[in-house]
Amino acid sequence: MKWFQHQSKAHTDAKLQKLLIKYGFQGYGLYWYCIESVCQNLEPKLTFELEQDSEILAHIGKMDSRVVEEIMLYMVNVGLFT
Repeated sequence: MKWFQHQSKAHTDAKLQKLLIKYGFQGYGLYWYCIESVCQNLEPKLTFELEQDSEILAHIGKMDSRVVEEIMLYMVNVGLFT
């Protein structure tokens, strides 16, 4: 099993705070699911490409795919994937 380190106080990051304020744990959970998915393929280098599309992510998270797309766009716009 691969693992990656992240700060135990990641939830206090201003960008993640904005995500939590706007989308609650639904957005926060989607963010960490995406990060975990991206980190599965750390070799040879890290890229922010997801194999899953919004329909798959919505099914996994029991969400509407339009909501997933909205949250993903918000995460990009606030700089969570830069």
